[in-house]
Amino acid sequence: MIAAPPFPEQRRIAGILQEQLSAVERARAAAQAQLEAAQALPAAYLREVFDSTDLDQVGRRTIGDLCQLLPSKSIATAGDAEVQAITTACLTERGFDPLGIKAARMWSNDAALCRVAPNEVLIARSNTSELVGRVAMFPGEPAGAVASDLTIRIWAGHRIDPRFLATYLSYLYVTRFWREKAGGASDSMKKITRSQISSLSIPLPELGEQRSIVEGLEVKQQLVGNLERASREQLRSIDRMPAALLRAAFRGEL
Repeated sequence: MIAAPPFPEQRRIAGILQEQLSAVERARAAAQAQLEAAQALPAAYLREVFDSTDLDQVGRRTIGDLCQLLPSKSIATAGDAEVQAITTACLTERGFDPLGIKAARMWSNDAALCRVAPNEVLIARSNTSELVGRVAMFPGEPAGAVASDLTIRIWAGHRIDPRFLATYLSYLYVTRFWREKAGGASDSMKKITRSQISSLSIPLPELGEQRSIVEGLEVKQQLVGNLERASREQLRSIDRMPAALLRAAFRGEL
């Protein structure tokens, strides 16, 4: 049998507990709003740079004029080579995520053609309407990773910084440029063609200005990352509070 306090004491404890749990919910809502605001900042920073009229003055060139589009081949179940394949899950608005790498098989000749070099820019060629056109620059690890035909590979060459190219293409992605341009009748499988990428016009400031733009955005992204981590930790702490309050109530500590 559990000993219960008198009813007036029970009501007092319940009232305190309800008030404190309501405060926890308000804190959770505030922390969630802070996290969502932080998550919206990277897109806002990209718009701030690339919607600027300053870049209208520098001239534009097509990706086909500036860069080389490299081959990518299909994954083959019966392929004779085991590979570490870059999937579209590797391509995020924050850069390349190696957790999206998966083991797969490919024919040896195809694998040799598809091995990705450091600083290649990768675009999700085929995905849902929400995810098609995601982009990241490959940092070089894991070494020997290959790209399947779901990915378009771009070698930036010497006239454009690959980080600037990836950043501009990320701007197109976050502003939903590809939702209108990608082909395919179904929202679950939209496709971008190599021809679309090759003919895409991009601003081309001097290399020094390209690097300055990227470095400024990287500083802001790092600050956003810190804010996101702090917000997530705050949410985790808040989520632990209801259980702690209940334990305190049953120990008679309220």
